[in-house]
Amino acid sequence: MIEKRNIQLLFCFLVFLMLAIPSLGFIFKIKESTLWKSKELSFSAFPQEFDNCFKNEFTGRAELFWLNSKLKSKLLQQSSKELKAIVGEDGWLFLGNSDGDALYESLGYKNLNPTEIEKIVAKIKSYQDWCSRNEIEFYFAIAPSKHSIYSEYLPYRKSDRPTSREQLIRAFRTNDMDYCLDLSDSILKNKHKERLYMKTDTHWNDAGAYHASNQLLQTMQIKHPIIPRFIEEAFQKDSSTSFEQDLSRMLLLKQKEVNEEWTLAESCGTKVEKQLGNIRPNRSKQGKYEKRYKCIDADLKLLMFRDSFGSAMIPFLAESFGSSVYIWHSLFDKDLIEHEKPDIVVLEVVERYVDNLAK
Repeated sequence: MIEKRNIQLLFCFLVFLMLAIPSLGFIFKIKESTLWKSKELSFSAFPQEFDNCFKNEFTGRAELFWLNSKLKSKLLQQSSKELKAIVGEDGWLFLGNSDGDALYESLGYKNLNPTEIEKIVAKIKSYQDWCSRNEIEFYFAIAPSKHSIYSEYLPYRKSDRPTSREQLIRAFRTNDMDYCLDLSDSILKNKHKERLYMKTDTHWNDAGAYHASNQLLQTMQIKHPIIPRFIEEAFQKDSSTSFEQDLSRMLLLKQKEVNEEWTLAESCGTKVEKQLGNIRPNRSKQGKYEKRYKCIDADLKLLMFRDSFGSAMIPFLAESFGSSVYIWHSLFDKDLIEHEKPDIVVLEVVERYVDNLAK
């Protein structure tokens, strides 16, 4: 009986200690906090500001959060931040609903209504018409979310309703818009040959980017046979190991992942200096906004408006054009197109953001 009581007392003491240490640490750190330094804080706002300050700065916050993430992911296969990242099976992590309602969108729980579909179709048609009038080829490409390709590793099952991507592709085909591509076609065709997305990151890996780029180039070759494509065997593949990617970073988890990095043995794609400092000064200050390449073995000029999925496509596309410009922005920038005078314009948008085109 005495031994049981001692165990209970020890347990109570440990719980008290776990609660006391963060509070005591915060007391010693409070003079360095923004709460202490603020001289214009009203009496009514103090409780909320104190609560926010304590949540962000208490001692051991990072360690406790890491322990919570580790225990939930390993023992319960659950995420400590379900809105940001979802723990799937076999070490797969997926984006939650905090960014573009990615989960609901991929499961078919968030759809486009008829008016939104009509707006997007009309907008993409207007882009193509404008390019056609200016003797420019135009292509619109949707990059599939990881949820749509590797849904078998999700802890949830897709509904019977179509996703926004499926709705749009159906509408594009109904309207004979063959310049609109669903890049999941090539991804799904090759997913059983090799892994095409990173397990602990939102994006596809080099293999996925290669197959997506190949589909885009193959479509372009119908009207431009001079555009070269490279077979998979032309690339050298080296393994790279990482312990932190965007999704694992959200959960403060160190999770080992091995991916292949693809490089062309005889590459002609050479990166050149940025040139849009005077045209788009504010955006050009952002390091990722503008990337340029030249390849003396190819012809034609490409201008691609892209998001983060387009980044991994750049090394493959840069080999196929004499000059190529990659702009990290989903805006169809007519002034920029007129300035660059490309032969081909591509607008690439990841699946979870296609609804933004209806705005």
